[in-house]
Parts: sequence; structure tokens; C-alpha cells
Amino acid sequence: MTRILFLPDPHTLLWLEEEQPAEAILQALQRGEWLPPAPFHELPCADLRALQIEDMVLITRTAPRAVVQPYLPHLSRRQMEVLKGLAEGLTTRQIAYRLRISTRTVYLYVSDLKRRFDAGTRAELVRRAIIVLSSLRR
Repeated sequence: MTRILFLPDPHTLLWLEEEQPAEAILQALQRGEWLPPAPFHELPCADLRALQIEDMVLITRTAPRAVVQPYLPHLSRRQMEVLKGLAEGLTTRQIAYRLRISTRTVYLYVSDLKRRFDAGTRAELVRRAIIVLSSLRR
């Protein structure tokens, strides 16, 4: 079972599960064979980017060039852990519990990450981070 976090636009976040392994989903997306769920099924695969994080696949639309930062801001291990928790859809309290830090510290990390990725919301932060990370892995 593969979990898919699908961000078709800055205001929408869908959590999906598929029987296929993550690698098969990534390959289907590259071949243009992966179909997003309705009402997004008409989005062309060429406009989608995917990033695999362990057993999860993050899929987002390609952003206009002005939105994508040309480099990855230096992120600490802890910032990456908080970002991963956000990508998994965890709440502030759940992230704090998992990392054994206070909820206030999580808020500070999220605030700093939003600033670094020029994002207004958590969903937009995850979307932009996926775009930047996936462009560096190519």
C-alpha cells in the first residue's frame, strides 16, 4: 500500500492510497499513465511532479518559474523532519510528539520554513518544497 499526497493547487491537498508500490506510481507518472482523481483527472501528467519519500509519493503541479526557487535553502536535519511531518499531514502536536520537542518549537520551525520557501500556508509550503526538492533530484 502506497500513500500519495496530491497537491493539485495551493489550496487543495488530497490523501490517497494505492495498491501499487511507490516506484510503479512514479514510473506511471513519467510515462503519462497515472490519472489524478476527479475532478483533477484532466490535468496533463506533464504538468505534474513527483517525489518519493520512503513509502510515500508526493505529487504536485509544476509551478510557474517565478514561484520555484533556483536553489534549495540550507535545511537542518530537524527542519527536514518537520517538513516531512507536514507532508504526511501531521498536526503541530503530532510533529512535536514524534520529534520530542514543544509545539512552540514546531511553530517556529514551520514559520521559518514558510519564510524560506516564500509560502503563506502549510500546504503551499509542502508544495513548494516538493517542487524544489524534485527539481534537484533530476
